[in-house]
Amino acid sequence: DNEDEVWKLLVAIIPELYRVLKPNSHLYLFCGVSYKHKVAFHTIAPLLEKAGFNVRGQPIVWAKPDQGFKPPFTVWPMNAERIIFCTTGNRDREGPPPRSDVITVKPIIGGKKKHRFEKPEELIRQLIIPSLEPDGNFLDPFCGGGTHLLAARKLWMRVQGFDSDPISVANSKTLLGEWDAEVLESNGLEQGMRLLEKVKRW
Repeated sequence: DNEDEVWKLLVAIIPELYRVLKPNSHLYLFCGVSYKHKVAFHTIAPLLEKAGFNVRGQPIVWAKPDQGFKPPFTVWPMNAERIIFCTTGNRDREGPPPRSDVITVKPIIGGKKKHRFEKPEELIRQLIIPSLEPDGNFLDPFCGGGTHLLAARKLWMRVQGFDSDPISVANSKTLLGEWDAEVLESNGLEQGMRLLEKVKRW
């Protein structure tokens, strides 16, 4: 909620993100676009480029239908969020037919959220698929309630996450543990263990 603190965090963390990511890795960073804000696409992108990232010139748009917010008729509701896409190199992948840089996924609303900034699992899944190779590694340095980690785990990626909030870390562990238990229950202990071997922390 404090832009100055967020800015300090980004200044400190972005060079570290570049340092720890492997060559040709992809980074997604959710951001605003308002020119009135200190922390937005137009200020974050130069930080990323200074650190060494190749930044896509326009952010990806997450369109949020049916938010249930009804402002006065003369107020345009903010039903979209932007996502910066950048890389530590150049790595193109062959895939299914062309995608759009506008991704339409319903947001998680109100009491259904397990974390204040929780993103829909389907949204994260759509970002992961074009970026990670099979058996890839997925890092979320601000893991919140663990939804991003779960989306990657369900694609059989090895995941690693951390957060400054101990409650968020505990919730993330619980979420992943519940899915692991589902894999064991639906596949049997022996087959389930073989499947989970794929997703051990790297």
